[in-house]
Amino acid sequence: MKNNFLIITLILLFNFIIIPFSISYEQFNFDVTEVQIKEDGNRFLGKKRGTATTDKGILINADEFDYDKIKNILKINGNIEFVDSQKKIKIFSDSGIYLKKEEKIFTEGNSKAVDKDGTTITAHSFNYNKNLNIVIATGNVKVVDTKRNYVIFAKKITYFRDKEKILTDGETKAIIESKYIFNSKNVLFLKNEMQLSSSNYSTIKDDSQTVYELEKFKYFVNDKVLKGKNVDIITTSNFGWYSADDDIFYSKDQIEEVNGNKRAITTLSNVEWLEETENYNFKDIITSFKDKKFNASDTKINFRSNIFNSERKKFINLENAKLNELFKDYYEENNPRLYGTSSSGNEKKTIIKKGIFTSCKQNDDCPAWSFKSKKITHDKIKRQIKYKHAVLNVYNIPVFYFPKFFHPDPTVKRQSGLLRPEFRSSKVLGSSLNLPYFHVISDNKDLTFNSTLFKKDIFMFQNEFRQENKNSNLLMNFGYTDGYKSSLEGSNKNSLSHLFVEYDSTISLNNLLTGELDIFLEKTSNDTYLRVFDKYIKSLKPDKQSSLRSGLKINLDKDEYNFEAGMTAYENLSGSSSDRYQYILPYYDFSRILGDNASNDNYNKGTFSFSSSGSNNLKNTNNLTSSLSNSLSYVSDDYFSNIGFKNGFGIYFNNANVMGKNDPIYRSTIQSELMNIIEFNSSLPLIKKENENLFNTLTPKFSFRINPTNMKNYSDVSRTINVENVFSPNRLGLGNYYESGRSVTLGIDYKKEDLENLEDLEKFFEFKLATVFRDKVENDIPTSSTLNRTSSNIFGSITNNMYDSVKLKYDFSIDNDLHTFEKNSITTEFAVNNFVTKFIFDEQNGTQGDSNTLSNETSIKFNNNNYLTFSTKRNRKTSLSEYYNLVYEYKNDCLTAGISYNKTYYSDRDLRPNEDLLLTLTLFPLTTTEYRVDQNFYRDDKGSKKYIWQK
Repeated sequence: MKNNFLIITLILLFNFIIIPFSISYEQFNFDVTEVQIKEDGNRFLGKKRGTATTDKGILINADEFDYDKIKNILKINGNIEFVDSQKKIKIFSDSGIYLKKEEKIFTEGNSKAVDKDGTTITAHSFNYNKNLNIVIATGNVKVVDTKRNYVIFAKKITYFRDKEKILTDGETKAIIESKYIFNSKNVLFLKNEMQLSSSNYSTIKDDSQTVYELEKFKYFVNDKVLKGKNVDIITTSNFGWYSADDDIFYSKDQIEEVNGNKRAITTLSNVEWLEETENYNFKDIITSFKDKKFNASDTKINFRSNIFNSERKKFINLENAKLNELFKDYYEENNPRLYGTSSSGNEKKTIIKKGIFTSCKQNDDCPAWSFKSKKITHDKIKRQIKYKHAVLNVYNIPVFYFPKFFHPDPTVKRQSGLLRPEFRSSKVLGSSLNLPYFHVISDNKDLTFNSTLFKKDIFMFQNEFRQENKNSNLLMNFGYTDGYKSSLEGSNKNSLSHLFVEYDSTISLNNLLTGELDIFLEKTSNDTYLRVFDKYIKSLKPDKQSSLRSGLKINLDKDEYNFEAGMTAYENLSGSSSDRYQYILPYYDFSRILGDNASNDNYNKGTFSFSSSGSNNLKNTNNLTSSLSNSLSYVSDDYFSNIGFKNGFGIYFNNANVMGKNDPIYRSTIQSELMNIIEFNSSLPLIKKENENLFNTLTPKFSFRINPTNMKNYSDVSRTINVENVFSPNRLGLGNYYESGRSVTLGIDYKKEDLENLEDLEKFFEFKLATVFRDKVENDIPTSSTLNRTSSNIFGSITNNMYDSVKLKYDFSIDNDLHTFEKNSITTEFAVNNFVTKFIFDEQNGTQGDSNTLSNETSIKFNNNNYLTFSTKRNRKTSLSEYYNLVYEYKNDCLTAGISYNKTYYSDRDLRPNEDLLLTLTLFPLTTTEYRVDQNFYRDDKGSKKYIWQK
């Protein structure tokens, strides 16, 4: 009986301990699973999860409770959920302390609060004051309101719930509507008014990558209106990529166009992304993010400089040293900017009151030129800057008034409209005004109309058409000139014209490394047209003023071979009508490396190559030469003997098939010849080291060559031999033929090098001598080369580049009697600080020719803005000077002013000797003006001529 009573008692006691129960304990009601009472009932411990409630509407769920009755403090641990039904807030955390007397709750670890409107606040810890209704969150704080779409990040916030006010402490980040990113300090956020503000430096970035930098701001979230003070607005656009390893700049368009718009930037090596920016500065601004409207005071706009110099860009992110050097001039020289006392506008248009615009480099001085206007409108859609009542100032001096005026803004790359005018002057053509108009046809096509009016009733009209496709480019320049009268006696006014065309295309074939097709056309209606109108012809024009070239060329390049073919027509503008044309219809050149390192034997290592070429050459009206040539050659690798000789040899075969008509050398029947030349060369490099940096090298050289076949008679053909080409296998450059006979070429080279600076290998002194001996006279070799004789001239050169201030280059050719210098060419250059002068003396006598000239080029750089240059050339045979040029220029980033004196003695039909004094002024990018002052004369009382300069 006693055992049953004991069992029942234990069962009841066990049930009493593990079954949840409620205990009312002073100001708390606990409903917990397990309870312990300690310290004479002054400490209550609740474990294994439970709930505590108070008379103030507080409910707490937690794993453990520890209540100190004396201090009236409740410690809570494990999955805390704190619910304040009166204040309508929930707080979650790992652990916490509830000061019941002060009605404060402190949490620690993974804390989260949910407000009555659904706003959540996460942090490391909370301090909640129920009486004041204030929440202080600390440590990685994040405030999220999904309904009104904003997020706030901070280290610490204070949330005044009665006033619905959040105040952050320290660095703060806010994301509004997932579009606008605010970075600031000590931010105030009013939830009811939905206002975000700060009195500290802040940045705002919107979804279009525009960045706002502000001294202080207030943002009205619902209206999307921003008020700011001392605001910088930075707009960024992607410019392209730069590959430092390849040293190539790729624009965004270029990258997209490679390999069918599919090329990834990762295929380039050591790539850096480039951006260009545009900066707006306002003292005060009110702007709407919704409709992009704004009003501001004290406006400053700094543009990107695309059109103001097509080669000058403003970049950021240029940390690469090589890239900085490459683009140094681009982003340092031009600073197009627009300032005003106030501004207003939207995303389409900005209106500046009392504005001033210039593109000159920014410095402490006044700009070289500027436009001042009562009202300036920046049309962002048309990309134009329009002025009303504008005044052009040069160094703050008003020089011209425009009632209305406009030009493209600096961000424009291509836009239809007038380009900068040019005022020029010419003694032959008189004063002129050029008014170009640029028209965009499509994304890849545009056209420039150039109209030039001359004072002498001459009108010149040009069309420049450009088309750029994915794999091809077309450029055309057509011009028509009316009213021009030649200076030749009895000439009438003529209509002149020109047509220049250039087409380039990339050819895509399987396994082809590169393939190109070039088509070109050059045509003028007057022989002196290019010389008279040279500086008025825009864009595309011939390389030479004395000849024209037309034809087509195709080039295919592979690892194994290279092939080029085409047709070309040449027109000599100085020749007579009977011999001015030359046609090569068609021609081809093919070359291929057949193999290398053919044997393991050191004496047979080398390279086999094959080449073939052919052409039909028609000149002098009826002189036709057709040729087909095939060549096979073997050139050994250099090998060294035991005593240090560097040896090598080459074997060359050529099969020439030539037929001529009305030709002094070739017959009208096919002449097929097989030619062969064998060459052996050897040298002995001797090196002496003076010290750590100075090296002396003496190299005796020897070359023996033999040609067992004959050659055609080229004795009258002009060929020049010097010390640089005398050891070349085909030193005469006769194409199909090698020089006949046997010869030995001897030479010696001496070089002294200063290698103190390995990056500068230009410091050296060098002396070279060479001559050619043969066993008998070869009458078919060009006489002017002197290689036809048993002992040729002695060819030599001296080069002294040891000093920075003095440089010397002397080439000479001495007759084998050692008495007559048949050629002397001396170039000396002296440089002291910013003074540089160069003298060039060139003389040819005997078989080398008959000329003697002396020329000089001198330049002085007084400072970064002032330059003086002088050049002249004198023919010592005729004792006449060919020209004098003296030019003084003042330059800065956006203005160039110059005075030039030019005197020429050259005469060719329309061109006569003249003497000009020119005054030029260029306001970049507005206009170029050129004034010519003529030398004229009058007769005094005695009939003598008195020369004067007059406009």
